Amino acid sequence: MTTKSGAGRWGLSYYDERWHQVLREALRLREGGQPEYDNQASRLHDMTDFTAYVVEVGTDRPVVPSAN
Repeated sequence: MTTKSGAGRWGLSYYDERWHQVLREALRLREGGQPEYDNQASRLHDMTDFTAYVVEVGTDRPVVPSAN
């Protein structure tokens, strides 16, 4: 078991550089820092893509987008 910040730091050492910006953003915001992303839509897009990637890799099943 680890902390959320510890998991984020681990993610930086484990996941491809493609995901580092969103991981750094999560750590920065968790620690009370200023956002790195220029807009929230870009951050949400990257966060959604990263979450889907983690679920797909962890379950070996593609994530189906919601119909919202």
